[in-house]
Amino acid sequence: HYSFASGDKMWGRPLKSAYKITLEDVDITMHISSSNLYYMLDNDDMFAFLGGLSLAVKTQRGEYPDVQVANHQNGKEIKLESLSRSIGKALRTRYLNPEWIKGMKKEGYAGARAMDKFVEYLWGFQVTTPFAVDRTDWRQIYEVYIKDRYDLNLKEFFDRNNPWAEQSIAARMLEAIRKRYWDAPELIKKDLARTYAINVIEKGMACCEHTCNNPMLQQFVANVISLFGLLTPEQLDQFKMVLSKATGKGQEQNEADMKRLQSSLAKTIKEIQKNEDPKAHEEGKRIEGFEMVEEKGEEPKIAASGASWVVMAIVVSLLALLFLGWKRMKV
Repeated sequence: HYSFASGDKMWGRPLKSAYKITLEDVDITMHISSSNLYYMLDNDDMFAFLGGLSLAVKTQRGEYPDVQVANHQNGKEIKLESLSRSIGKALRTRYLNPEWIKGMKKEGYAGARAMDKFVEYLWGFQVTTPFAVDRTDWRQIYEVYIKDRYDLNLKEFFDRNNPWAEQSIAARMLEAIRKRYWDAPELIKKDLARTYAINVIEKGMACCEHTCNNPMLQQFVANVISLFGLLTPEQLDQFKMVLSKATGKGQEQNEADMKRLQSSLAKTIKEIQKNEDPKAHEEGKRIEGFEMVEEKGEEPKIAASGASWVVMAIVVSLLALLFLGWKRMKV
């Protein structure tokens, strides 16, 4: 929507070519953080706008701009921080902080959802600004939320309140491994695959956007499980059965559908990437209505008439008589 222009007598006119030219001259992208209420990974706005804009610049000019966060949280001074530093600080002070986790546990289902969501938003930065997310970030999330580093009984908490949050967190990390954003050790990869599969078998599919409708991930998990014998044959069959029941299709059909979708999206992307033909778009619609125009009225003029002169003469005469009377009284 950034490429649509609005102004005098136009509304929402597509100017994609002009927008692309503007992006080529962008050297820095920035987000101003002025609140302690919302942090880097509390909602999707941060990666959608800052990450998305930075990726758009990279697409146009071939390299990323300098991505900065202006920290104005104390209300007195502004400190510039790199995006990677801001994300790392947010993880350490909030999302990996045992005190924050304890607070989220008090919120039950919603607290578990908040844990899942910050991982989702970290993934958003991972794919839009890969340089800003370090592999140690994923490892720390694994150690805190899957291995329960702080002994907060997180497994019990998830099972009781929202087991699909744990499933979603594990799936995000597996997807980071599958797409080679995170070169995780084999032990971690196997543990995540088993954790995910057992959760699916026992609790059913979460069916968030990266689980049910992600046959590539499901096949990746099945391959890891089979290769290393992480589940019994019966458990593996259960895993596949739960997946088929959730999607209404078998794994092969899911993969075929996904390939067709990817092919269709690739064609659409090529069309979008074509140079914009200004004549192909309709002229911006004119806004109809009333236009307010400033009009200056004429200065009021005092009319001079004979009657006004008569009145003035009478007043002057009265003043003269009063003055003469005052003089006589004085004599």
